[in-house]
Amino acid sequence: MRMGTDKGLMKVGDSTWVQEAVAKLEAEGLPVVISINEAQQVEYGKLFDPEMLIIDSVEIPGPLCGLFSVHAKYPTCDLMIMACDLPDIQADMIMDLYTIYDNKAGEHDFMVYSNQGALEPLFGVYTAEGISKIYLLFLTGQLERFSMKHALEIANTYSVELKEEQRAQLRNYNAHEDLKK
Repeated sequence: MRMGTDKGLMKVGDSTWVQEAVAKLEAEGLPVVISINEAQQVEYGKLFDPEMLIIDSVEIPGPLCGLFSVHAKYPTCDLMIMACDLPDIQADMIMDLYTIYDNKAGEHDFMVYSNQGALEPLFGVYTAEGISKIYLLFLTGQLERFSMKHALEIANTYSVELKEEQRAQLRNYNAHEDLKK
């Protein structure tokens, strides 16, 4: 069974997963916005300044909706994506990804990690130019699948294989059983 609740609002002590994710990014000096759907606006509005909240504005299923919605508000900004259900990510991994971006942004649309060859789409850097290319495919009916992984597969994506000690940091929590592991 899936979580059955908004994962961003899952508690970690006195905080929520989304507050923890924001704190980690802000601690590294990165500006943060939070992609939400309209139904989340009230609860997230209690936790964050409304200026930080980007409400879905693009009709497409899944995480691409959030990516395209943030891109619509900030069309010239490259975006570091970090899903709130990756609560084990640490500062060193955030900065490693930022360094990869710093070194590869002019050559690649997206920069992500891979785990034994599988691309990890929910923690990566997506350039404004790369997002624009995928969004244009969507607008013209040429985007075959509406998934982040598919976007990575068809774009000029640079990936770095996770080191063994990094794998646990990208563990995705989707069900209550995952929390017990």
